[in-house]
Amino acid sequence: MRVNNQSASFNITYQTQSNASTSGPVVATQVQLGGLIVPDYGVGVATQLAFGYPLDGFMGLAFQGLNTVQPRQQPTIMQAAQQYLQQPIFTVGLRPDSQGTLNFGFVDDSLYQGNLISAPVNASQGFWVVDAITLSAGSASVTQSMLFDTGASDTMTADPTFVNAFWAPVSGAQLYEGSWIYPCDSYIQNMLVSVAPNQSHEILGSTFNAGQIGE
Repeated sequence: MRVNNQSASFNITYQTQSNASTSGPVVATQVQLGGLIVPDYGVGVATQLAFGYPLDGFMGLAFQGLNTVQPRQQPTIMQAAQQYLQQPIFTVGLRPDSQGTLNFGFVDDSLYQGNLISAPVNASQGFWVVDAITLSAGSASVTQSMLFDTGASDTMTADPTFVNAFWAPVSGAQLYEGSWIYPCDSYIQNMLVSVAPNQSHEILGSTFNAGQIGE
């Protein structure tokens, strides 16, 4: 590991309720992600870290527009890794009941059923955003933009009118410090998510349970 010869640094503020942030110098080192090795890559070393929980670090997979390295932007990990990959892609599999997966350069067909669905991505702000996602549950429905962020994989943000209608049938449900809480024995309805016309995925209501907060 060596210090970047341009004395580069980074400073990031994350979109969290507490405005978590991190900053520090950038060093050049070899990065290994499973079987993928990227030599001489610029990595930010967090000398200042303001988060509400312990962590080992972050690996950003957003687009170049969010790169905060100064005085000159460094390539993203995907840009630096493309020459070593079969395909210029990565896949993320997050499951509520088992360990997730992160693969670079290929699609593991054993990790999904049916056909893959494609949707155009709006990367104008640097994020992975799909502009026309439809959420529906019961008689409520909304079509909106949605940001896909693995750093907030336990959170779904939707139009407030739809959110209120989704939780309305649940007796005792209430908004508490930015999240909805409800009696543990409540039934939560399923939700349909459509990212492409005539294609939908059902999210079980039970997966909205992030854990018990009291006795």
